[in-house]
Amino acid sequence: LSRLSGLPVVERAAIVHLEPFHGGTPVAFWRRPAESTPPKEIAILTLVGPGYFEAAGTRLLRGRTFQTTDRRGAEPVAIVNDAMARLISPDANVVGLCVPFDSQVRRGGCSHVVGVVESQGRSYLDDEPEPRVFLPWAQASNAVQFGAPSLVVRTRNPARDAAAVRAVL
Repeated sequence: LSRLSGLPVVERAAIVHLEPFHGGTPVAFWRRPAESTPPKEIAILTLVGPGYFEAAGTRLLRGRTFQTTDRRGAEPVAIVNDAMARLISPDANVVGLCVPFDSQVRRGGCSHVVGVVESQGRSYLDDEPEPRVFLPWAQASNAVQFGAPSLVVRTRNPARDAAAVRAVL
């Protein structure tokens, strides 16, 4: 990743599992911050690294994206898409809320929502957007269960720059 990012033709590169339009369905169970019931709502779960949203061309609507400081040992954080934000709170004003996901509920924890990004379909551009939560790859203790990650690479001219990217890979 660092070698790719260092190429003059690469604008952004980031790690992701699962990449856009993959169609896979890892899910996160969650609950609204004010509820005390076990998590029963479902959202698609994606693990990403810093720079992912910029590399993928996903617009940030509110808050911030992930940073290199969002790693193990740091405060757990999450980014949600706007479809998920509307489920958490009717006004979609979720930045700063602490939302419990999966095993965090059993441990009495949660992830602070630091950003909201635009929604995308799961498999095709015209799919209905589904609620999605993004967690930092570096904070995922079970990232290995997800298998090998993918890379998202944004270049100035993909047709011309593909050979340089392939050479690094």
